[in-house]
Amino acid sequence: MVRKILLAGGGLCIALLTSTAAGAGDPPPPAKRTILDGIYTAEQVAYGENVFYGSCKRCHSTTEWEHESFLRARAGLTVYDLYREVLETMPRGRPGSLTYQEYVDVTVYLLSRSGLPVGDRELGIDPDTLQSILIVQPDTAAPDSGSVSR
Repeated sequence: MVRKILLAGGGLCIALLTSTAAGAGDPPPPAKRTILDGIYTAEQVAYGENVFYGSCKRCHSTTEWEHESFLRARAGLTVYDLYREVLETMPRGRPGSLTYQEYVDVTVYLLSRSGLPVGDRELGIDPDTLQSILIVQPDTAAPDSGSVSR
């Protein structure tokens, strides 16, 4: 994989190229965490809920994300995969119209509807981080841990 790093100083930009042993078409590294590891905060769930009610509620109900089939259908994918699904298809007729952070926040809200545990750090928009978190189906999830009632 080739990465470009730009250094700016006094109007001068220098591009440095670095390469790794992996090829550009290689799949991302395996996920190191799961959605059961408290990957978002309760405050972030509230932000995502606001985005959901402002941009998604016209077409979606909150209950469609509460069914175990939501996680079962995505088990083995990463949070990045879910984020991209939402980013590329929603809102209907206006995909890509939210900020990247709003897409992450609404993704967090959708995950929270399955009763996943909250953590002490917000989930950011870094693709490598999102790709490192695996979606799994919890054996038993508390019905409302991590979700914000309305």
